[in-house]
Amino acid sequence: MVTPQLQELIEVISHKLGTAILSYDTVHGGDINHALRIETATNTYFCKYNTTDDHRGIIESEAAGLELLFDNGINIPRNISLITLTSQSGLLMDWIESVRLRPNSEDEKSLATQLCKLHQVNHTKYGGANDNYIGSLPQPNNWYDNITDYYYESRLLPQFKMAFDKGYLSDHKALKTIAINLGSLIPYEEPTLIHGDLWSGNYMISKDNLAYLIDPSVSYGHREMDIAMLHLFGQVPEGVMSLYNEQTPLIKGWQYRMDIFQLYYLLVHLNIFGRSYLAQVRKILSRYS
Repeated sequence: MVTPQLQELIEVISHKLGTAILSYDTVHGGDINHALRIETATNTYFCKYNTTDDHRGIIESEAAGLELLFDNGINIPRNISLITLTSQSGLLMDWIESVRLRPNSEDEKSLATQLCKLHQVNHTKYGGANDNYIGSLPQPNNWYDNITDYYYESRLLPQFKMAFDKGYLSDHKALKTIAINLGSLIPYEEPTLIHGDLWSGNYMISKDNLAYLIDPSVSYGHREMDIAMLHLFGQVPEGVMSLYNEQTPLIKGWQYRMDIFQLYYLLVHLNIFGRSYLAQVRKILSRYS
């Protein structure tokens, strides 16, 4: 069924492209967005759009994140056009015909290369100039002089507060202990541009073996945050990490630190999706507190 809202979106897209839309189909757009595959006489496009109360902030911050990645040489779908309407906002971009990551192939090399290139972009401070979103949740970004303050104040603390307010967590002592321990848990590295939400659904492999990064939640953080998220919801092909470590070696012991960074992403999932993530959160809290 074509709703008036969807009809308005299609008309705006047709106007932006300067051509008629021949057809469009619903495709997967993630947990908080809707998405369309759009066909014209000459090209195929992808449109992600959001209809929540925060639609404008969510889409605009994603567009800004994609542009930052592009400005630093990272592969993203191009021809980005921002659509902002009263009840919805969207991103229109080129369609990338994607395939599954195939082990021991050029796919692994391309993904590892993109991650290395991303993590070679440095800053003098941790954080970011503008707030953004991770999923549907606001993600504050201020500037910090050290990784401990950045990770605790702008990542863990807001999610802990939300989890306490929702009744998922009640042990404030664990939070205080984590805060004290972070300085000794996280090794120093220069602030690095990170994707910020790098699970397997947020990169694509094109049919010509090129890796593209999508759906960013960018800041200048610790690159082990991206590596930890990449491992959280599935096995990462061995070739990707081998190639990555050849070019930009991780500090020894990174495998054993992943859960301290995964804590943030698990708290986000707990606050969005509910108690199914609570056991994992408690397990990490128990280990470090």
